Amino acid sequence: MIHLPAILLYALAVDPTPPAGLKAAAVQAAASRLDPAWEMARKIWAYAEPGYLEKESSALLAGALEADGFRVKRGVAGIPTALVAEVGTGKPVIAILGEYDALPELSQEAEPFRKPRPGGNGYGQACGHHLFGVASATAAMALNDLIKVGQLKGTVRFYGCPAEEGGAAKAFMVREGLFNDVDAALHWHPGSRNAAGDASCLSRIAVKFRFHGKAAHAAGSPEKGRSALDALLLTIHAVELLREHTPDGTRLHHTITAGGGAANVVPEFTEGFFYVRHPKSEVVAQLWPRLRKCAEAGALATETRLEVVPLGGTLEILPNDTLARVTSANLKALNDLAYDAGEEAFAARLRETFGEKAPPTESIREVNDQSGKVTNGSTDVGDVSWVVPTTGFYAATWVPGTPGHSWQADDQPTTDRGGQGGAGPPQGRQAVHGSDGEGPETAAGLPAAGEAGGGGVKRIEGVVVRPVSLNDLEWMYQLQLDPESNRMAGTYSRDRGDFFTHWEQVCKDPHVIAKVILVNEVEVGCVAAFPRDGNTHVAYWISPDRWGQGIATAALQMLLVEVPDRPLHATVADTNLASLRVLQKCGFQPIGIRQVVECSRYPAHTEQLLILKG
Repeated sequence: MIHLPAILLYALAVDPTPPAGLKAAAVQAAASRLDPAWEMARKIWAYAEPGYLEKESSALLAGALEADGFRVKRGVAGIPTALVAEVGTGKPVIAILGEYDALPELSQEAEPFRKPRPGGNGYGQACGHHLFGVASATAAMALNDLIKVGQLKGTVRFYGCPAEEGGAAKAFMVREGLFNDVDAALHWHPGSRNAAGDASCLSRIAVKFRFHGKAAHAAGSPEKGRSALDALLLTIHAVELLREHTPDGTRLHHTITAGGGAANVVPEFTEGFFYVRHPKSEVVAQLWPRLRKCAEAGALATETRLEVVPLGGTLEILPNDTLARVTSANLKALNDLAYDAGEEAFAARLRETFGEKAPPTESIREVNDQSGKVTNGSTDVGDVSWVVPTTGFYAATWVPGTPGHSWQADDQPTTDRGGQGGAGPPQGRQAVHGSDGEGPETAAGLPAAGEAGGGGVKRIEGVVVRPVSLNDLEWMYQLQLDPESNRMAGTYSRDRGDFFTHWEQVCKDPHVIAKVILVNEVEVGCVAAFPRDGNTHVAYWISPDRWGQGIATAALQMLLVEVPDRPLHATVADTNLASLRVLQKCGFQPIGIRQVVECSRYPAHTEQLLILKG
């Protein structure tokens, strides 16, 4: 039986000040959809389709959403199994993410002992994505029930995201602009415990190294052969040696996906699959060429040819504290998971296979706080979080102590044990945003943008601005030295003399409005309006530890109230999607691009031009 108390939160994400009874209505809407949701989850579990090949799973979800009145677009971003389904109109636009791909070599019957399913492709839902996709879609449909009767206003949009397991489809969906008008994105993930908070994850680059050698009889004429297997083994050994000389937090993994055939034949082809991970994407970018050198060395030493097959990468999640606090509070309020006697017996038998002591089953009643932590996995949700305020949580769909990506994880979600948390997803998804006491500024995790910078500025508590003074220059100088900020902005930091000379002139210029941004009386950045090329431009700079909290949006809105000039102009590096998002939330619209030539102040890059009209 599924103990899903509700799909209750998106209603509140769309309407930040819900009328009395709206939560109860959301709970009822969710409860009415549990049986069909469970049937869809069972089917997708049985399909167990690989990433980018989830034809039946995608079609099932698209059909259910379309039948419920959603406007469905299939094959978005050029990906046949990706979809976007939308209902409602206007703002805010709330994105609900769903996944449905499976993992290789983890097929499993619903039994508390290892028993691969006969036949099939060998894939299994060992990460619970059948629950992820169905619960998210069901949450969206439950909210549609409230939209239909006029209890909710705004747009609810389900994103069907293929190939999370190494394929990073969300990164391509972001690049296609599918999230450009979204105000907040919500996600969740199955697990062996409940957890919420503003956690991040590991950034990742994936690659396959293929080695092409020369076959020969391994005993009769080995001198005529060039072993592709030797090349791969040398690469793996070099990677093992590399571990000692990488930054703390680095994770390097590999597996041999093709290692040769007969023992008496010098292998002419091998392939290895490699990951490099770290909590910071800039570190991963630095480690990637070092990983490639390991493969180049293997090929050089064995006189084989190296073929590099890049498989993309994902960014770390950019946490959003505002959304995370609401998520955590509501997940705690909604969690009513409990095992019955039969489920306790199943859990006891399964835990015998773990090989170590597991947390008690009663722990499913707890919600763990993971605020400020970095989880040891990677997800393409990270790419979404850099362009849209994003939050998520974990729901206890597995017996406590179950390792992810294991047969034990795959065996549970087709049983009542998985159903409890499997409906926990919709429950938690709604829990992400719904709190009767939340003010408008948390409706989408960030303050809503004022119309064209006009009135109606939505403030975040504790955020204020004041004029820049000469006393601010030292901490501002230190702040602009941050390499990640400069990389995102497409700038080089100024040296001390140049910086102080520049800002001393700024402070004297009556045509410049420059403000310090403070959060609870602590300086965290600056925002300014200034003349350039006959137009008035705006720009801001904010401490990296304050990114993703709505502070830049709030501060820029405050500045726009003080600056009467229209139109206003802004430029942003085309790779700086987060700043582009801030400007768009404040009413700026893209009008073109230009190429920046490298100089002492800027590296060569492309930047977008934006305008805020009157």
